[in-house]
Amino acid sequence: MPPTLLSNKDPLHDNTPQEWLTLPQQPETVTPIVLAGGPGSRLWPLTNTRPKPMVPLAGKPILEWCLEALHDAGFDDTILVVGHKATTIQTYFGDGSDIGLDITYVHQDPQIGTAHAVATALEDAGIPQTALVLGGDNVVSSELITHLLQDDPPSLAVTKSAEPSKYGVVQIEGNRVTGITEKPHLGGEASISTGVCLLDRDSLDTIQHLVREGTTGLPTVLNRIIEEGHPLGVSRSSKTWLDAVYPWDLVPLTELLLARHDLPASTTTDIHGSATVQGAVHIGGGSSIHAQATVTGPTSIGANVRLEPRALVHRSLILEGTRIGPGSIIEASVLAEGVHIGAGAVLGSGDSQIVTGDEVHDVHGIGAIVGEGATIGPGAVLHPGTIVGAGATIAPGTIAKGRIPDGAWVQ
Repeated sequence: MPPTLLSNKDPLHDNTPQEWLTLPQQPETVTPIVLAGGPGSRLWPLTNTRPKPMVPLAGKPILEWCLEALHDAGFDDTILVVGHKATTIQTYFGDGSDIGLDITYVHQDPQIGTAHAVATALEDAGIPQTALVLGGDNVVSSELITHLLQDDPPSLAVTKSAEPSKYGVVQIEGNRVTGITEKPHLGGEASISTGVCLLDRDSLDTIQHLVREGTTGLPTVLNRIIEEGHPLGVSRSSKTWLDAVYPWDLVPLTELLLARHDLPASTTTDIHGSATVQGAVHIGGGSSIHAQATVTGPTSIGANVRLEPRALVHRSLILEGTRIGPGSIIEASVLAEGVHIGAGAVLGSGDSQIVTGDEVHDVHGIGAIVGEGATIGPGAVLHPGTIVGAGATIAPGTIAKGRIPDGAWVQ
């Protein structure tokens, strides 16, 4: 059946007897399980040297924003399922004390699905009465988590998306989920699964059983739970949830985080008196903005970045150690660590059709994605939607477009 669009009705003010009798779950009675084991191959070239949850956004890894949301929602501990490049995550977060969480690490090997990750956590740490499951590669607000805790488990947080084909589309009848269709060919706005769910003991037992039978994806498991007659509630929420599926998603994610958080320039940033910094802009320590350079928000600039004279950066994510040459223009782009942009290069924004595998994506208002250590020569021009692999070189004066492999030379 076609997906049912969410109503604007707030379920917290639905005066049915059942809703009035529902008591919210308290954080101390719920075990959070954060899934951070996947490699994030669709986020190439930003995941060449790190797991997807460690991609930086507005000065912090995506996973750190997620864990902070858990802490802000009242939790003081969590199970963190790691796998691909696990030591990167464990070295960064340690025991979790810096963000006020007691982290228990569980290793998923091999990484063969989200349900398998949950089952791995249950086998290692035991089965709680209630678990909160969420992805460590999502930006999620504490308000969405708190809203979900108002529901009886099992319950799934859903939201609306104008790009439902990227996600699991949720079919809803009343206050129940009746099915989840993964990545359907569907246009227009629809209700999608955030993957954030509150699960009771029976649901967790079912997950373990189905995983032993070979079912590894959480959406498939949730569909089986529904098929077996177990009601799956729906938590309708307009609160923040966004997923970094593709590298161009990082531009609106950066915009969202800068709108929600006050992240001023570091006190060790050197901004020339004739430079212009306007709007929501975050600048990391040790960076320098030279004479007549312009940075307009929403833009996040990492540590030790150098903007040469008259360079222009607008609505972009610039990671650590990148150098942007004099007179260059960077719009709606993502530059990974150690990128070198030559003088007068142009990475302008516009609408683009980006091809990934057998998928074609219509992306609006995007610039370029440039992988770690790549060089864009002086006077080079990258068409909107160009993706440059790590260590690649675009020769001076070259006009480039499409997907450019890691280490390639283009002239």
